[in-house]
Parts: sequence; C-alpha cells; structure tokens
Amino acid sequence: MDIQTLKYFLCIADCRGITAAARKLNMTQPPLSNQLKALERELGFPLFVREKKKFILTAEGQILYQYAKNLSSGFDEVTEIFENMRHGITGTLNIGCISTPGVLILPDIIKKFRSKYRGVQMQLFQKDSYSLLDMLDSGQIDLAIMKAPKNLEDYQYLYTDSLLSPWNEHSMFVVALPHYFQGIPEGGSVALKDIVHLPLILHDFQKAPFLELCRQQGYEPNILGTNANVLASLLWCQEDLGAAILSNVGYRVLRHINPASALTAKRLKEYTGPLVHDALIWRKDQQTSSIALKFIREIRAMICLAETASSK
Repeated sequence: MDIQTLKYFLCIADCRGITAAARKLNMTQPPLSNQLKALERELGFPLFVREKKKFILTAEGQILYQYAKNLSSGFDEVTEIFENMRHGITGTLNIGCISTPGVLILPDIIKKFRSKYRGVQMQLFQKDSYSLLDMLDSGQIDLAIMKAPKNLEDYQYLYTDSLLSPWNEHSMFVVALPHYFQGIPEGGSVALKDIVHLPLILHDFQKAPFLELCRQQGYEPNILGTNANVLASLLWCQEDLGAAILSNVGYRVLRHINPASALTAKRLKEYTGPLVHDALIWRKDQQTSSIALKFIREIRAMICLAETASSK
C-alpha cells in the first residue's frame, strides 16, 4: 500500500465508480480496477459493494476512507511546504493591522493566504495607525493595514476600502445612545447642524477632514476628544460620554461584536466619500521579501474582485 494507491481508492469512493474515477484520473479502467483489487487482497476485506452500478463503501471501506483522507491531506500539505521551500516561499511575515479590518476582514485574508503558503509563519500586531507607521518605518513589520497617512511619498500602498464590502457603504454615521438624538427629526439620517453641538468623539485620523467638512458648511463642532481606536470610541459612547463620528465600517464593528448594543446610528447627510482611506502600506526604501510580495499580490487580486463585484 502506498499514497498513490490510497488516492486511487479515495477517487473511486468519491466518484462512486471505476468509470467516473478513471475519467477523472485521466487513465484507463483496467489498471485502476487492478489497483483496487490488489488493495482489497492486501487488506483482506472488500472495500466496496456494487449496488445499481454504483460503488458503495463497506464498513471496512469507510474506516479506510477516513484514514486515507487524513493521510492524503497530510501528504499533500507536506509536499506543498517543501515545494514552497524550493521556491523560497518560507519564513515569517510580520503584519500590523488596526482594529476595524482586524475584526472584519483580516481573519479571512489570513486563512486564504495560509491555505496557499503553509510553510509561512505569520506574526500579527494589532495597534493604532500611528504605532503601525512607526513599526513600519523601523522595519519591525513588513506590511500594515491601517488608515492611510496624508503623506504617502515614502510608501507604496493599495487602498483596501473595497475589501470592507458589504460593510463599507461609503457612509459616515453618528453613533450614540438614543437620548442624544432627542429633538432631531426622526429617520435614518441626520444633518451636521443637528449634531455639531453634541460632545463629539473622533478618530485621530478623521479629525482634520471632519473639521474641514464642518467649516465648509459654516459650523464649528464641539469635539469632546479623539482616540486612535474605533472600539474605544464605541466604549466611550456606551459610557454616555458623547456621540462618535464613525465610518459605516466602524459602526459595523459594534454590530459584529455586540449585536445587542443599545447604541444607535444615523447616517450623516453631508458626507459624500471616505474621510480617510484604509490601505495596505509598505516602505519604498526597504527590500520587500518574497513572502510579502505574495501577500501583496493576494490582496491586489482580492481588491480587483471586490471592485468588479461592486461595479455590477
């Protein structure tokens, strides 16, 4: 018995017959049938019964199927690891990420990447954007998914806003406990003039563009404070400190983590586009490892798919 024989057996079981399995394996039926007979002789048990031209696993066949499945999967994984090693795709990838994409999209990205490159180790750091930029500049991390800084001259980047679909509706929300909206016209949206007097909580990266938006409309907002973490803004709101100005994505983080939260949200009418982009960022002047390049290509492909889907 060898791994190839077990793979033949698995294919016959999955296809429920010699003919279909031989077609899938691109071989003729007699050699495949002979392999099955030799395996049954070696084990001393029939592995299939024939019912209405279909191959049905016997009890012994079912036992072998489970073991063979695990062995085949493990063998393929080891083969892939060594294949990646031959092509230099090994080592550690250090990635930094802010909280919002870290909650909503990074787990799926990591799963997909790890399924392709099992020989790669991943070190993840969840920090605010300022800290991630420092880590990127000092070479502690290879890549960062963060709020894009104003000055991107020293960096290469990919805007990742589209990866947050269906959460990212290109909207801005005012999030607060219900009593903050008393006296404001009912409905799903709110105007700047109705909220600028409230104690407002802003993300650090949103303060400057939000102030600009307000001043264009002739308002000077009442800013309680700023922080570098969406989750902190939501906690401040829940503690009745004020109302947070968040992207739709930021609000969805709350609903993702705590669907029963008492906080409510109203869409900001004057908002027309992202105040600050999310982006995958890496240094121009630092050598990008082959692992990081693979990760960047995966993200770029995912962005293309997301943008194509959203344009339909």
